Amino acid sequence: MNVEDMRQCALGRRSTMTIAWIPVDYAKAGMVLDLRQEDGTWSQGWTVGAVYPARLSQDYVREHDREGNDV
Repeated sequence: MNVEDMRQCALGRRSTMTIAWIPVDYAKAGMVLDLRQEDGTWSQGWTVGAVYPARLSQDYVREHDREGNDV
């Protein structure tokens, strides 16, 4: 991955939606992912619904995001 290796994406599961920074390799509409929760467990079955143009380095996201790496 390069310097700008995280993309902001909208993900959905059942009737719930969230926005998360995910690695570029996984930032593809329709891809199904598991997200790490605050307690370290995994929440399964999130579908990438939208990939936004915002890109940041993984280091920046980890330093400034509440949950660090979501995927």
